[in-house]
Amino acid sequence: MATYDPLTPGTLVNDRYEIEILLGAGGIGRTYRVKDCQKFGDLYTLKEFAPRIASYKTETIVKAKELFEREAKILNQLNHPQIPKFHGYFSEDDRIFLVQDYIQGVGAFHLGDEYKYSFDLG
Repeated sequence: MATYDPLTPGTLVNDRYEIEILLGAGGIGRTYRVKDCQKFGDLYTLKEFAPRIASYKTETIVKAKELFEREAKILNQLNHPQIPKFHGYFSEDDRIFLVQDYIQGVGAFHLGDEYKYSFDLG
């Protein structure tokens, strides 16, 4: 699997999802907010399996890909109000994606230390 640069705003994926913004990136993937051009511009989250090949062994990449595919299968079976709804899984140009509801808000990473231990364990 080759390495790819992040998708840029305006890029159309699967002839349907237009990249609006990169929301985050980690060791094995990226997450984008996208506009669904076939559903009146509804917003979704597009997760891309995009491991940094140089920093992982081949068997680690294979296992990570299996886990990404497993995540898609499990999400497809779930129906819970606190889990973003799964809408699809596909590949394009050797890239693998899954689509979920977009939940507007601030990610946990951006909340800061004041929220780190703000719950009561009783």
